[in-house]
Amino acid sequence: MKPQGKLLKSAMLILLFCLPVHTPYCNAGVFFYAETVKAQTSVAADSMQIVRLWITEAQLLRRQLNQASALELLDKAEAYLERNPDIDLQYMLFTERGFFYRWIGDYDQAKLSFKRILDFIDEDDAHRNAVVNNSIATLLRETGEFVEALNYHHRSLQYRFRVQNGGELGLAATYLNYARTFDDLNRLDQSLVMYERALHYATLINHRRLYMEIVSSFANVLNRLGNFDAAMLYYREGLEAAQEFGETRSKSLLYSALGLVHLNLGEPEAAKYNYERSYAMVKEVNLPWVVRLKLSYLDILLKTGDTVKAHEVMSATEEIIGELGSQLETADFIAQKAYLSYLNSDYISAARYFREAGTRYIQAAPYRIEPEFYFRKAFNLIAINEQAGLIQAGEALEYLEKFRLETALTGNTRAEYFSELSRYVSEIVLIYMKKGDAAKAFDVAERLKSRVFSEELNLSSLLSQSLIEINRQQDFEVLQAGIISLENQVLQAADPIQRDMLQMEIEQQQLRLEALLGEVSLINPALHELMNPPRISLAQAAAQLDQGAVGLHIVTGGSETGYLAFTNTETRQGVVSLSGKELAENVTGVRERIISGLPLSELKPFLDEVTTAMIPVEILEILAGAKELIISVDGVWAYLPVAALRYRDTYFAETKTISFTPSFTARSLLNQRHLINRNGRREALVFANPVIPASDPDARTSGNIADMQNLRPLPFSELEGRWVAEFFPGAVRLKTGTEARETVLSEPDISRYSLIHFAAHGLLDERNPRYSGLVLATSAEDEGYGHNVDGFLRTTEISALRLNADIVMLSACNTGIGRVLSGEGVLGLQRAFLNAGSSAVAVTLWSVEDRATSLLMRNFYQQLNRQYEERPRFSRRNTELNYKEALREAQLSLLENPQYAHPVNWASFVITGR
Repeated sequence: MKPQGKLLKSAMLILLFCLPVHTPYCNAGVFFYAETVKAQTSVAADSMQIVRLWITEAQLLRRQLNQASALELLDKAEAYLERNPDIDLQYMLFTERGFFYRWIGDYDQAKLSFKRILDFIDEDDAHRNAVVNNSIATLLRETGEFVEALNYHHRSLQYRFRVQNGGELGLAATYLNYARTFDDLNRLDQSLVMYERALHYATLINHRRLYMEIVSSFANVLNRLGNFDAAMLYYREGLEAAQEFGETRSKSLLYSALGLVHLNLGEPEAAKYNYERSYAMVKEVNLPWVVRLKLSYLDILLKTGDTVKAHEVMSATEEIIGELGSQLETADFIAQKAYLSYLNSDYISAARYFREAGTRYIQAAPYRIEPEFYFRKAFNLIAINEQAGLIQAGEALEYLEKFRLETALTGNTRAEYFSELSRYVSEIVLIYMKKGDAAKAFDVAERLKSRVFSEELNLSSLLSQSLIEINRQQDFEVLQAGIISLENQVLQAADPIQRDMLQMEIEQQQLRLEALLGEVSLINPALHELMNPPRISLAQAAAQLDQGAVGLHIVTGGSETGYLAFTNTETRQGVVSLSGKELAENVTGVRERIISGLPLSELKPFLDEVTTAMIPVEILEILAGAKELIISVDGVWAYLPVAALRYRDTYFAETKTISFTPSFTARSLLNQRHLINRNGRREALVFANPVIPASDPDARTSGNIADMQNLRPLPFSELEGRWVAEFFPGAVRLKTGTEARETVLSEPDISRYSLIHFAAHGLLDERNPRYSGLVLATSAEDEGYGHNVDGFLRTTEISALRLNADIVMLSACNTGIGRVLSGEGVLGLQRAFLNAGSSAVAVTLWSVEDRATSLLMRNFYQQLNRQYEERPRFSRRNTELNYKEALREAQLSLLENPQYAHPVNWASFVITGR
């Protein structure tokens, strides 16, 4: 099996030193050279000026690729200065020598040239010391000597702060190069902070050229972290500046970067267009900076499976890699050569290249080795010897665990960054399933599945405690509120430029938040341990199941889908030939036929057929006897109405309760949190048919805020809320109309509610889940709150709540829809409410009809009431309410009603959580 997928690494190198210098070839330079040589014999009285002209002319010749003539002039200048020392000219000479040797790829001589300057310049010359240390640091980074590079960066920064006036340009350049070294070390949280500081100083002096370089590099990191929308904003701004200066080098790099973003966003045609424009600009150029761009293009071709074009580009790159490439670039090239051999099934050659690349990586840049390299190496070895390959795969998984802790930020960007690697993990799981090793298959699946979510659950309580200990809790809350306010402004803004600027400010606020988290982790080392919570084993997961319950792990690889079903007494495995694309087609087919209202006479046979096509019979047999089914789903499975699947002429919902869980490790953590924080009271908070906020006639809005104005009232939702209050009199706080306000959730006693119910409109943004949310009411009373209250409760705002609910019911349209990340699940409302403290969330998979939903909810709460008829209030909590069973009974009540028997009326609701 050959794992395919999108690229999640942006390998760009744009700026070497403080500023790029691009001078076109001109005949005047040659004339100037000839005149300079004549002048040396006739102007002996001004010898120092002649030496200065030699060095300046050498710089011009270097840029015109006349290397021999440039070196001849530099040697002349050095010979003269050895006899007649002059600090200013020596500084000028060795600086140009450093640039010259770097230009031709001789990094050792380049470093030596800059270090010679340190021997003669005065310690008090802060500016020159800063420039030289910064240049040496950059060369060290280029050759993979990152730790030493950081030392020189630090020295350069110390000198920069000693420059009395006009030091903003130097500070911007130093912070930029400092950031890039952190990039290479994969310490992206620190690099983003450095980029922010570089942007600050470049903006102060309005230096457009340097600003272009900084925003481009900033975007590279955001792209690596999977924050594609923000990366695209910065890349486009950088490209606009590059067009302004007419710089081929920067334009080609930025087109390549934009191609990568489009590819990651699932827009292959736009990606291809940008990559072709980039490569066309540099196809015939053989200079050191072009090597990295060609390697990036080659990597894209390999990851999209275009082996023919990849072979062409590889042949062209091989001609220059030895002469112009750095040690790290040479290692990258050999690693790509290995992967191309693997794709062409030449496993023996691939193994040899992988071995050579690994050795070179260790020598050049051990901190830069991506986990993908080890996974590719493992799969090649699996093709030769499965057992040896699986040992190698185990080492790749261990490296991934270490890499993820040292590399990415917390939150959604962390989830996005690692989601692509899940395809490798899935393939390993499938191998173990086919070998019949259920315990190992389960363990590998849990390594990456919803790992970020598990980390967040494990981290939240100690983080709050640590912030209080260092007196930074208020700072943290202010930053959170600031981000929420800015996101609200984005939704209110109709002008694209204004939205872009606000998005950039949001990114900078998030950087400050991440910097604060980094500060806390230094003070409290236990936080680092909590970022890697222990995984649950198959035996432990099975022991946590009730009698008659079945746990189901579903994993989709490149061409197969695997199922691992287990109870507390037995385990079964099954693999079917069902690719991710075929699975998506099946899920889409089920949804489309249900949502379109296909007659039951046609729908039922289709559901019977698709169920047996998707799930192997050995798994269906164990599911048939289950009373409860708990599914750890992945990818598009999250959008499948499992309750409507059919086996032996029976809907799944007729025989079992069904729920989803992010992973079984996450389920265990949710159970632990629930037991620790059990709410001592049974009270419910209900929002029903909120008054849709009125729009300002003078305001120009966009996106979901604009969409709110087109929503209609939900009269049956209000009836739904009143039914909740009717079944549990005295224990329900009902908020309808203008009272169903967003700010109610910010009240200090919000944690007292064990059930929170929303009967309202939901608006979803699958591409950017932070702008998904629920529509609630607003009031003049809300003006005193710290952020802009617009009646649209978004995922960011939800995550900041402090809930303690057994369940949150989202009786609104499409509340289960969000951004689906392989390995991590759905980023959307349900995840936000789980992060906020709820143990479970009930969501919908499509737009639900108001009347049918209100009836379903009435039956749901009636079933809850029947569970405890002897205790009609939520006042005591001796026994858990079974929300899953209540939902199943409510679904069956509609199924048995001819008017509502179609699955479109009842199969949309699913429960996710513990």
